[in-house]
Amino acid sequence: MYRFTSLFLSLAFVFSLGQAQEYTITLEEHATDIVPEQTTYRLYFDMINADDFLSSVYGGDTDPLSITTTTGFYNDPFGAVTADGINPAFLAFFPEMAADSWVTIGIDGQSSGDQVPPSTLQSTEQPWTDCFASGSAMDGQDVFIDDETGGAWYILNGAPNGLPDENLRVLVMQMTTDGEICGTMNFQIFVNGDGQDGDLRLTYTFCGVGTYAPEVEGDGCTMLQHAIMIRMLRQTTDHVNLLRRVMTAMATAFRMWTVMEFAMNSKFQAVQMYLPATMTLQQRMKMGRVNIPLA
Repeated sequence: MYRFTSLFLSLAFVFSLGQAQEYTITLEEHATDIVPEQTTYRLYFDMINADDFLSSVYGGDTDPLSITTTTGFYNDPFGAVTADGINPAFLAFFPEMAADSWVTIGIDGQSSGDQVPPSTLQSTEQPWTDCFASGSAMDGQDVFIDDETGGAWYILNGAPNGLPDENLRVLVMQMTTDGEICGTMNFQIFVNGDGQDGDLRLTYTFCGVGTYAPEVEGDGCTMLQHAIMIRMLRQTTDHVNLLRRVMTAMATAFRMWTVMEFAMNSKFQAVQMYLPATMTLQQRMKMGRVNIPLA
């Protein structure tokens, strides 16, 4: 049993390492010159499975978040902090609103159907949403979420816009700038949409356009690999315990069958001893007291 369990864990871990690098983020150019001489970028979280769910982007004192540019970023006067505040009906009259900087989970405009607008959380010491508010004291400044209270933008598990699109991506941010975007961001996901076995919390550092893998910890493994191993060990422990109970029940049943067989054979031999010597073979067979050997 121990060797079987060890082999199963080893194979599962090797498989998890192969999958780990597939959860990535991608920063790409979305448009240029909506605002003259500035580029609009979009950041996506790249999923593995079609039912993986992105719940939140967050930061705090133990998992700091930062989003910076070398020159600042653009907030339109008719824009919003989150993407659901962008009304597409206004774009024909205010085209630069399409370049507004905002955060989101899975939508790039007003929510529709069962979609849920992202909520925001912040501390009074770090009102990071003001960085996305045109005309505020922090308008267009770098975003930092690294205090004890922390902050996030999020949706609850089950909202359809937390699921990936046909390209297995979930949109998380748009920023317009004439500088370079860099950052460190933390993401919470539920693999296959399942929150029962816990979540995955992954950290990525990026600078400029490209696709980025999770950060590597001191032992050479990514945070994702550690998270997958924790989930796998929980599930494997349940499976091993079940297998152990099944095998114990089978061993008990086998022992009982062996004892019963021995008892029946002993009873047969005892009966044979007290059968009348004058009883014919046919009479013994009729009573079931004779075993006829196979030819």
